Amino acid sequence: KFRFAAVLIQEGKDCEVPISFISRVTRKHEKNYSVSELELASIIFSINKLRFYLLGKKFFIETDNRALTSILKHKYRNSRIHRWALLLQKYDFEILYIPGPTNTVADALTRMDDTDRTDLSERKVRMNLNTLLDEDGPFSLTELKRDQNKLTLEQKSKLILKHDVYIKIIQDMELYIVTEDLARRILWAIHDKFGHIGIDKTWQIFRENYFCKQDRQIAKRELMTCDLCQRGKEKNNHN
Repeated sequence: KFRFAAVLIQEGKDCEVPISFISRVTRKHEKNYSVSELELASIIFSINKLRFYLLGKKFFIETDNRALTSILKHKYRNSRIHRWALLLQKYDFEILYIPGPTNTVADALTRMDDTDRTDLSERKVRMNLNTLLDEDGPFSLTELKRDQNKLTLEQKSKLILKHDVYIKIIQDMELYIVTEDLARRILWAIHDKFGHIGIDKTWQIFRENYFCKQDRQIAKRELMTCDLCQRGKEKNNHN
């Protein structure tokens, strides 16, 4: 009731590897939600935060609330739950029940007091950067740092430096700053990874992790050259 929290875990060869920790304090109006609404709101928050990792992949949501395993399989008169269920239709996932005592990480994050918020934010950035270390191409940490060397001193003075990379906080999201050159490469990498999902979706995934001045216009200018994306857009406009 006081905090939403989740941890993204990937199965490794010998163990589970944490990718990202996320958490936020519940807002005033959310404290009036029912238990089911709170749990589902937490899922919405978590998936939105981790969208870049999850979109286009099958994943599992583990919860200690057994009712959640079937909540999306039924029709509800509750308009809020119905609206959230529609938002989740674009994702491929299953909700699995696990007993409370085994849900230790997420449970610990939800019980953090306000003094721990800064530490959590720093851990989240560090975990995200660690996932970049093993990547190649435009998503790599090496490429990100090389690109940020092109920033002017004036630009850097307006940004936040965390763990040797510059970030910008927009709507509680910590975004990596990139130049237009790397932004174009990342946009095309996202396009190639997720297929011809169109300009808007590609840009939205980009903005889950990165920020570049006029990045929306850059995405439009770049991806308008993709014939298949344009055909898909025309088809949707006719429907």
